[in-house]
Amino acid sequence: MPTLKNTVGSLVQKYSDFGGIDGWEYFNSLPGDTAAPWEWAQQIAPAVKG
Repeated sequence: MPTLKNTVGSLVQKYSDFGGIDGWEYFNSLPGDTAAPWEWAQQIAPAVKG
């Protein structure tokens, strides 16, 4: 997750109109896995918002 957050943060800084990212296998994403898949979106949202 730290690598993804850093990469997204760099993209947001470089491209002011950066629109977001897609979680392809959202239902079993980490952290959270199938018990709490929303944790992925919850943790990545701040990086996307800049």
